[in-house]
Amino acid sequence: ELGCQRSVLLAKNERDQIGVLASIGFDQYTDYEKMPLVHDVVGNAIEKQSAMALDGKTPTELDIRAAIAVPLFERGQVIGIYYVDSTHPVEYASEDIERVRAYAHVMLLTQTQRQQLVATQDEARELKKVHAQLQKETHERLQFGHMHSKAPAMVEALQMAQKVCDSQVSVHLYGETGSGKEVMARAI
Repeated sequence: ELGCQRSVLLAKNERDQIGVLASIGFDQYTDYEKMPLVHDVVGNAIEKQSAMALDGKTPTELDIRAAIAVPLFERGQVIGIYYVDSTHPVEYASEDIERVRAYAHVMLLTQTQRQQLVATQDEARELKKVHAQLQKETHERLQFGHMHSKAPAMVEALQMAQKVCDSQVSVHLYGETGSGKEVMARAI
């Protein structure tokens, strides 16, 4: 609708540096700073903290005749820039710039959520691995028959029971009523 052929979404990273988050049509470029016009338009938008539009009738580098760079804000700070351009002359109205800004915010939110989802999925996989390892270790260390415990005294009792279960040694179990003597005897 705006006649744009290329776009790039730039966002600040953890080190407060602007970098490419997503792009369309910039296949040969991985760094927007290698494109002087793009870099200038984006730099002016960041510096002035306002949208910049280029309505060039004269072709510029890469035959760009129109461009918009819209800064994206969060809590009064620039957190990214959305840049679009065209090889066709286009005169942008203020509502076009606002439409680009709204679209850019949705894209930035979508990309940010996707990155958070991937990070959360990675963390979940790691936690599952740790959980499985801990369960294995817990099962190996603390389980005897159907009994298991975290209490140090009970862990010690279960370990002793495991040592004697394969031998011919007589075992005397004593303890209060309801302490599990009968369950321990069956396990041994």
